[in-house]
Amino acid sequence: MNYYIAQVKTREEEKYIKHFENLYPESEINLYFPKKTVREKVKDKTVIKDKPLIKGYVIVECDERIDIRYIIKRFKEASGFIRFLKTNTDVTKLTGQGKELVLFFIKHKSTGISKVHYNENDRIVIEDGVLKGMEGQIIKVDRRRQRAKILLDICGASMTFEFSFEVVKQITR
Repeated sequence: MNYYIAQVKTREEEKYIKHFENLYPESEINLYFPKKTVREKVKDKTVIKDKPLIKGYVIVECDERIDIRYIIKRFKEASGFIRFLKTNTDVTKLTGQGKELVLFFIKHKSTGISKVHYNENDRIVIEDGVLKGMEGQIIKVDRRRQRAKILLDICGASMTFEFSFEVVKQITR
């Protein structure tokens, strides 16, 4: 399978997917709009919400035999489409860590909250969740909000993603 990223109108991602599926019910092209689970403070209460992983983008899954020009034509026919990443004339397949991350989101539908602890050197150690194995890509940790930002190269563009985490054990000094 090949995977691509398509930009659509922000806040209309799910509407675009439904519209595309109505136009092409027998299509061999699957669209996904992954979400992440985050903790937020709302009126002094902590609530858990699902939010878009990448606002304004959907993941495109299709068979390797399908010509990209056919896919672009179908996408342009559905209202709300903006472009493919990198560009419509240079559409880039997802590879490497970007593809692995996308496959994780397709499989799990939502990310969940990663479980972490801090080691004796006060560095974050991921025990479980979407951030596992990505310690090297973490560019910022907000301990108070319990969020970690990671930097990934997807389709030749550096993109940052913010994920919630939960501290499962504290190292005592």
